[in-house]
Amino acid sequence: MRLVSKIILTITFFSIVAGTLIAQSDQYLEIKATKGQTAFGLLRKYKLLDQACHLDAFFVLNDMKPTEGIVAGRKYKLPVKLVRFDGKTIRTSLNINEIKKAKEIEAYNQVVLSENLRKQDYKKSKLLWVPLAFESCNVESASSKNKVQNDISGLKNKSLPQQDKQMPNQSPI
Repeated sequence: MRLVSKIILTITFFSIVAGTLIAQSDQYLEIKATKGQTAFGLLRKYKLLDQACHLDAFFVLNDMKPTEGIVAGRKYKLPVKLVRFDGKTIRTSLNINEIKKAKEIEAYNQVVLSENLRKQDYKKSKLLWVPLAFESCNVESASSKNKVQNDISGLKNKSLPQQDKQMPNQSPI
């Protein structure tokens, strides 16, 4: 009986640890490709062509070779992290001090909202879209191990909100 209890306790412990690790893993913006889209076109649409590393990151995140085409109907990860907005400021949400960087992230979120690429403002959805280039955008080339490494090291590991909540009127920066 003691052995069974120890086994159950061990399994429970490892399940909790594994669930925590999965919940803390990075989450990226996913989109469904439509007919005729290309990787370059997807990145252009989501305003991600200003940094060359975004194209490499796209291939790495989707475990693709640069010579592979986009398949209509398939979901693809974009090099945009989804980070929980804490309802206070972008800087506290991302654990950063740079006002300029926070303003750039806010501007990116406003542009994608104004172009109907996202449905709600980050204050309402409690979800910031943070392109990898706002941090290190450090990825291995798609021709190597196909693994994202230390792409945004300064972000807090916070789980995403389950539902939208009304945010207080506070400066987002």
